[in-house]
Amino acid sequence: AARVSTTRGVDSGNSKTTGTKLRNLGAETNAFFGDVTPRDLVLEPVQDSVSPKDPKLRKEQAAGGSAESEQIKTLETQITKYRKQLTALKRRAETAEAKLADAKPEESGTANKELQERCAQLEAELKAAHAQHADREKALQAEATEKDASIASRLQKAVRKASELQAILAEKDAEVERLRQELTESVQVSSAELEALKTSHKLAMEETQKLLRDMEQRAQQAERASSEGETRQVAELKASLEGETRQV
Repeated sequence: AARVSTTRGVDSGNSKTTGTKLRNLGAETNAFFGDVTPRDLVLEPVQDSVSPKDPKLRKEQAAGGSAESEQIKTLETQITKYRKQLTALKRRAETAEAKLADAKPEESGTANKELQERCAQLEAELKAAHAQHADREKALQAEATEKDASIASRLQKAVRKASELQAILAEKDAEVERLRQELTESVQVSSAELEALKTSHKLAMEETQKLLRDMEQRAQQAERASSEGETRQVAELKASLEGETRQV
């Protein structure tokens, strides 16, 4: 930063006291304004961007609305920082104006003119920085409002999605219950059919046993009848032979 000259333009006839006052005034002015440059008045950009294109932000949004809250807090912190910077610059300007008001124009000469120009320049830069800060603050507030609206919209969508999923789950539960009921009825019918098959098989086995017994009895009867018939035939032959013998 340029330092204010305390000797240029001072008449050689001025007193020692005047020169001392000018040097002191220049030193004090440099102390307040010497390190302030136009770059000091430029608001630094927001490092933690709130752009929805940020992959990190998208990842945090997937987990919930905590990322937006943290970013809004960061923006509020930066706004407070900018306000403090503007307040400090304003205090420096007021102090410099007070120092210039105490100095007599006829004693300051060219140095006083340079100080006034420097003060006017700083005041203009301060106004420009203040306007820039106001615009930036409005933009940040609008962005924060947009983020709040976006969060509210996503919450509403999430609620609607949850309701839809709940309805689908209820429908699936009803379908599962219906299938369970059908399965139970099918098992009951299968059990009844199995019992009927068992009963039918039992009856068939009993009928088969009965038929086997009847067949066995008939076979025995046939065998006995055959034996009795042969005996009768032998007796008849014997009697016939005896009759023929007697005739002979």
